[in-house]
Amino acid sequence: MHMEISTWQHYVGTLPANIQQHAEALRQSMVRVCQDSHLDGCTFLPDQTNHVEFEDAALVFSEAFAQTLLRKPLTQHEIPLLYLGYHLATRFTGTRYVHGFLLSDQAVYMQDDFSVMGEAPLPQVFALPRNPQDIPAFIQQLGQRFKGWKDWAKLEDADVDTWQREVLALLQSAIATVLAYHQQHGSQQTLQPQTIDLAKFVAAHGLGETIRAGNLPENAKKLDKVSAKFRIPAGEAIHLAIADFPFLGGPYGIALTASALYTKDLMEDPLRLPLSDVDERTLRYSDDGKEMRINGDTPLFFPNHIKSAVRDEVLELLRQQIRLLKG
Repeated sequence: MHMEISTWQHYVGTLPANIQQHAEALRQSMVRVCQDSHLDGCTFLPDQTNHVEFEDAALVFSEAFAQTLLRKPLTQHEIPLLYLGYHLATRFTGTRYVHGFLLSDQAVYMQDDFSVMGEAPLPQVFALPRNPQDIPAFIQQLGQRFKGWKDWAKLEDADVDTWQREVLALLQSAIATVLAYHQQHGSQQTLQPQTIDLAKFVAAHGLGETIRAGNLPENAKKLDKVSAKFRIPAGEAIHLAIADFPFLGGPYGIALTASALYTKDLMEDPLRLPLSDVDERTLRYSDDGKEMRINGDTPLFFPNHIKSAVRDEVLELLRQQIRLLKG
């Protein structure tokens, strides 16, 4: 991975003066959170010199935020605070890849995937909740989305459920400490989702075979198949489809028109939701991540081959497109 690695102190020195003050205070608070933890073997702090196992702990931390936060920053001027995880090294290049959770003052960056030949996929990013009461649900979401619990527990010679519970408990304490600091200093940033350009997003992530815009002539034949299988009336043109086209069973996934939101699972009947009844604000993933949910627990089926690193953006893209059609 060709990426310049800087120390935490050097990185923080590039931030505005007021952010630097927050950085040092939050760094000290993370030291206090972690001082009594028995997970110190996989806990890494900024510019750490007293790690129980690794002399290069400061480098491990720097690599963690370089491979996560710096590759896909959620906001400007974020402060990396804690890395909970370990490294995977490829046999081909010896490059070390982070595997775990990087906590900043604004988000959690989660990496549970890597490539043996090139750069690791982009991390998943989760903005910290604003309300402390939402922390348990936020932690539960992280636990369900992280795919590497079994391998991590095996590395630590630990029971999987016990290890997951202990890691998430420490992460929960750290997040609670960060939110308490924000409440005292008014330092949590308000995030406004950026408008996702459909064409650029599809091109950037190589999703042209899965996410199809209705205004492109080259998509017409595939979208005709979607219309037929999803039983979309002839007068309704597909604005957007997120669908897979297996050899058997025909297309399945999600289709959006100006009148309705359609969804269909493989080999099942389609479901039609009038757009006037759809609340795009409720759009989320199911706990196991295999389906989307809207209006509570109404399922929306989508191609599961879509990589986890871009699924949050796919969700936001669909949300924005629904909002666009509703006016």
